[in-house]
Amino acid sequence: MSKIYDFKDSINDGKQGENIILAYLLKEFPDMKDVSDDPDYQEKGYDFIGGGLTWELKTEPFADFSGNFFFEYVSNDRAKTPGCFVKSTADKWMHFLPERGMLYIFDLEPLREFVNRGRKHREDKPVKNVSRNGGYHFALGQTRNIELTVERMEAVNAVRVVNIRDFFDYDYDSTTHVISNIREKVAESV
Repeated sequence: MSKIYDFKDSINDGKQGENIILAYLLKEFPDMKDVSDDPDYQEKGYDFIGGGLTWELKTEPFADFSGNFFFEYVSNDRAKTPGCFVKSTADKWMHFLPERGMLYIFDLEPLREFVNRGRKHREDKPVKNVSRNGGYHFALGQTRNIELTVERMEAVNAVRVVNIRDFFDYDYDSTTHVISNIREKVAESV
């Protein structure tokens, strides 16, 4: 049985994730810009530009429960639309798990090679999406265990793991997937 995602909720989850991750990235890269609403950058498959790099973010509230990342190969099975994992030209691919507060920052090409190798031996998994007009379609993609993916990417120096809660406090409702009351942590003086 496939999971059902509501398009509106998915957009809200993504925007909330983008807001907190942008605030984090700005700490390291003051020139970071959110380009997620720009159709030209959407077509290229990235949300942020900064530090001389391009960045794509996936906020994945369900990964906290499944223990897996989802890599989308087809975003709409009816329209045969390529998924973001296939079409993205970003330098960095990020997964944010809001309940854990963990951000996984991958170099996209080694990550793509790892997922593609395993895809030869696995069928794509369908994820049912309810669209804006109440209809539905399926996204198709691959799941990969979070810990195994991180381990494989660490072996080729292609991942950085950040606990966002080291930088921000926030409330997270795991039922509604709402991030609220975001507060930047102030460094304590010794």
